[in-house]
Amino acid sequence: MLIDFHTHTDASADGECSMQALAEAAHARGAFAVAVTDHCEIAELNGRWGEEGTRRSWQAYQALAAAQGTERDGFHLLFGIELGGANADFAAADALLGRYPFDFVIGSMHNLKGRRDFYYLDYAKEDANALFSQYLTQVEALIQWGNFDTLGHLTYPLRYITGENGIPIDWGYHMPQLRRLLGALARSGRALELNTAGQRKPYGALLRDDLVLREFARQGGEYVTIGSDSHTAQDVCAGIPEAMALLRECGFGRVTYYVARRPQQLPLL
Repeated sequence: MLIDFHTHTDASADGECSMQALAEAAHARGAFAVAVTDHCEIAELNGRWGEEGTRRSWQAYQALAAAQGTERDGFHLLFGIELGGANADFAAADALLGRYPFDFVIGSMHNLKGRRDFYYLDYAKEDANALFSQYLTQVEALIQWGNFDTLGHLTYPLRYITGENGIPIDWGYHMPQLRRLLGALARSGRALELNTAGQRKPYGALLRDDLVLREFARQGGEYVTIGSDSHTAQDVCAGIPEAMALLRECGFGRVTYYVARRPQQLPLL
């Protein structure tokens, strides 16, 4: 049973498909539930990556619901958001989340506070381990704030540090901090996301998500969501079966999805 809880439409600044195209692709692939989670970056709330995308996403969702409904033949399309960098202004993030009836909120970080997305950094000029440690510290603050449902792509910086630039991370150095972070996430009752986008990148792999998942399980984590991080209709549900297999290998028996911001679980078959 396919569940994809991280997708983007053309309401996101980097999305390439309509919401209807996304829904049709998911339905055609036999998905049970898909959440549309278009981008909103709190540091750019009034800009290209800000609330305008959220408004457009909600309007498209309402239009689709009115035209053909968001449930058919056992398929459910749910309304969510990828809320980026809430630590830029937690009060503004809370206010935004109160303006829309979200089913699901991904809390993610694509950059350190006050800096550009990890995608744009010149890693020849960066101390990769120091950068990753700063990132984990800011993620800890995000968890302490807590107004999200799943922690999105925790290994995001590694797409560029290791995946694209081949710079190794000293996991032994980072494990105490990672352990503390995942323990706090588990105790909060919030979910951890397993993001499959790395499988479609040139480096073609998930970046130590197995290590992160096993540590989350050891810390008592119960909820894990899976998302393709698709930006095209073609990529909806991509890598989900492989991700479910990895979840089983790491000791989880269920996959989590959300309705009205409440966790629901299905057994991994």
